[in-house]
Amino acid sequence: MIKAVIIFLLVGYLIGCIHGSKVAQFLSGVDLKKTGHGNAGASNATLSLGWKYGILVALIDIG
Repeated sequence: MIKAVIIFLLVGYLIGCIHGSKVAQFLSGVDLKKTGHGNAGASNATLSLGWKYGILVALIDIG
């Protein structure tokens, strides 16, 4: 039981460390820090890549 809790905590921590902008960069091939206004957030993803990437980045950042 303790082992399962530790594994869940580690996996949750690692998933929480994922940056939405890096996922968008991997999928689109565009570096968000070098386009738009330079912010790696959902607003710049929406402006630079479109609403689908903006929603993806926002959901990853919120989660």
